[in-house]
Amino acid sequence: MRLRPLLSLPFAAWSCSALAQPLQGLYLGAGAGVNLASDDWAAPSAGGRPGPAVVGSLGHAVGHGLRLELEGAYRRNDARDRDLADGQSGLSSRASRQRHGAMANAFLDLDAGLPWVRPYLGGGLGVQWVRDRGTVEGIGLLRSDPLSDRSDTRLADRVASGAYQTFRQRAEGTGARFAYQAVAGAAFPVAAAPGLSLTLEYRFLGVPGARRVAVEETDTAVRGGRAASSAWRGEGWAGPGSDHSVLLGLRYEFLSGAARGG
Repeated sequence: MRLRPLLSLPFAAWSCSALAQPLQGLYLGAGAGVNLASDDWAAPSAGGRPGPAVVGSLGHAVGHGLRLELEGAYRRNDARDRDLADGQSGLSSRASRQRHGAMANAFLDLDAGLPWVRPYLGGGLGVQWVRDRGTVEGIGLLRSDPLSDRSDTRLADRVASGAYQTFRQRAEGTGARFAYQAVAGAAFPVAAAPGLSLTLEYRFLGVPGARRVAVEETDTAVRGGRAASSAWRGEGWAGPGSDHSVLLGLRYEFLSGAARGG
């Protein structure tokens, strides 16, 4: 009659020992995934495209579920719009933004009471080197042309009129900026490889403050088969932005479960 309770004791002991334990000591991590930018030009609603995000980290678990780590990361996003007015304007744009930098992070591992998952929350401060690049090109009618007041003039009609103008504006800038981030993730220990875990993370990265960019523009006016060009250079500003990343990765704890057990 007491056989069932006795048989349950080894299972209970296994369950307790198999619970995902907080990390101890040194660990390495790496992850890759998808990055979405929330900048005005790079947001999906403005033609922005998802881009890659890659993260590598070296950390140390100091006890009580607390971890400190250093992180390096790279993110990129592109945006392109071939015609900003449904084929009528002849105006196109393309842009890219790259960020790479270093962050100092702190994490808190949470006990979910489950043998297969170890959730965690964290945040960090650091610096990001941001490179902004963008080009806008277009064609329009000269003000002296009779068709210049018509907004529905087709691109082909503008060229056929013999009096039109083109412009090309290019902006580029690189600079280091303060950055902050928040992280929510979960680690899934691999039973067949002590110390190894799969990780799934969401990261929010913010880079406040505007960034200075150099601007160059070339304008060309065509009339009666003759072209005249002019150019100017100046400065502009790229606004603050943020990133939303979803990453899948691996983490290896050097003080593995086998080593802990002696």
